[in-house]
Amino acid sequence: GLEAPPADASSPRPPQRRPIGAEEVDAQGQRSAIIVVAGWRGGTGSTTMAVNLAFLLASRGRRVCMVDLSTISGHVSLHLHLAPPQHWGQLLDMGDNPDARAVSGLLVQHHGSGIHLLNAPSTPVPQTMSSAAMQAVLKELSPHFHHVIVDAPMLDAAAMGAIHIARSVVLVMSDDPASVQTAAQSLNVIQKWGVDMARVRVALNHVRPTNDVPAETIQKAIKRPLSAEIPYAAEQMASIRRGVPLVMGEPQGAFAQAVQQLANTMVM
Repeated sequence: GLEAPPADASSPRPPQRRPIGAEEVDAQGQRSAIIVVAGWRGGTGSTTMAVNLAFLLASRGRRVCMVDLSTISGHVSLHLHLAPPQHWGQLLDMGDNPDARAVSGLLVQHHGSGIHLLNAPSTPVPQTMSSAAMQAVLKELSPHFHHVIVDAPMLDAAAMGAIHIARSVVLVMSDDPASVQTAAQSLNVIQKWGVDMARVRVALNHVRPTNDVPAETIQKAIKRPLSAEIPYAAEQMASIRRGVPLVMGEPQGAFAQAVQQLANTMVM
């Protein structure tokens, strides 16, 4: 079975009215750090970012679970070289209250890293989990892990549910004009939901060797500073084929250092 991580020894914050996403603490005063990695425009490398973040945290001795919310064949399992038959699509018939044992029974473990995965369906599904169901799943997983990292490639009900109870949200964008526009609109949507924007991080991921829009221009367009600028890494595809993310394969490389910087900006 799953074991709960040790209690966090940090002192509790004084009681006050806090924004959405700041109040999820369990009965023991513990809370897993739920991190949503969102890339709401294809090709930004958000799944790569989520996987590398997961491996980085696991390498620090943290118990990590990943949740792949893709509805059109997720790629987290591809990165992990896993092909589990079970997936969250098997929870859809349970509505807003999926059975706790069913949730834990769907997890598969990556033996090299210890990372657990709640996989996406391998074939496209017409619907995703409701916000309530997603939150129920995360509340079931949270007591058993230090970090639950949600790969949210689409702005849908499940992503919305996860973002509302996440400790950190990482919006991954690339440096092309369309991605800049999508990022600015996404930030507006998240803010309109009433989410604590102090929990939102923007990571600029260079997915091509040449830069399109300068970082200074991007920060003005999205009206927020960048938490991390991830350099282009030509060896990224080879690392996926090997099943060894760059943070592990080249921990001193510029890519890994940037992912570490991003991790260090979050409240863990």
